[in-house]
Amino acid sequence: MSNYPQIHVIAKYQEFLKKLTGVGKPDSVDLSYVKKLGFKSSYDEKILPAIKFIGLVEDKRGGAPTELWGDLRTNMGQALFSGLKSGYRDLFAFYPDAHLRDEEALANFFRGNSDADSEGVSRMVNAFIAVRDLSEPDEVSEQEAVENSNLPRNDKSQANSDKSQEGPDGSGAIVHSVASGPNGKGTVNLNIQLQLPSDASGEIYDKFFAAMKKHGLI
Repeated sequence: MSNYPQIHVIAKYQEFLKKLTGVGKPDSVDLSYVKKLGFKSSYDEKILPAIKFIGLVEDKRGGAPTELWGDLRTNMGQALFSGLKSGYRDLFAFYPDAHLRDEEALANFFRGNSDADSEGVSRMVNAFIAVRDLSEPDEVSEQEAVENSNLPRNDKSQANSDKSQEGPDGSGAIVHSVASGPNGKGTVNLNIQLQLPSDASGEIYDKFFAAMKKHGLI
């Protein structure tokens, strides 16, 4: 069973990570260093194993900051996403789109891959989403996540393109087209909704269907 980091307060962990972008690179990082940055509660002691887990600090006693620590200063979002994918590589192997998953899916994974109780699982989810919400996936990682995701297609907002068009003569007819599919192959679904006044004449209907035929929709 894996030993995932646990965080009690998401905001405190995120505050710590943001502070790292404005301080120098120390020779080593231990609990005393965490306290020097103002994080002195017993809960804050969980921060040290958490940053070791995502590769910001060497995973050993008195470990030194890694190259990823330095990357925080140039691009914090991408550095954290790199650390997230490295530390939680088993999660990303199971869910290539792990950073898009909801808390329930994450909890189910941690529950099945650790011996933690319900509170521990909740704190594991906190540790993950704290970093996730500060991270910035690169375009390649984001596209791979979309293509490999087994989420229902309607949840893949990055893969869908929605277009709306008003009907002829202000009839209120709306045509929605959704194009999606892996590797750019077009799968087109049409959802047509008519919003016409109750006293609409036959002429309006004729113009509407004529317009659809003109644009190849029927």
